[in-house]
Amino acid sequence: ARSVGRRAERSIVALGNEEKEDGKEVSSLALQYLNRLSDFFFVLARYLARKDGGQEILWQSRHTQSKSDL
Repeated sequence: ARSVGRRAERSIVALGNEEKEDGKEVSSLALQYLNRLSDFFFVLARYLARKDGGQEILWQSRHTQSKSDL
């Protein structure tokens, strides 16, 4: 669900960029709403995983990994 929310957010940003060319604007409230919605899904997923006894997997950027981590 979070990835769908983020995809919708990116689509709204792209639409906003197109609308700027026509002198129109996309509502900043729509962007804020979609951003908060994806944040909610992220927190909900973490909560449900913890409640279910799941274990978190720490994401590490390739740029911060040491060679021993690879």
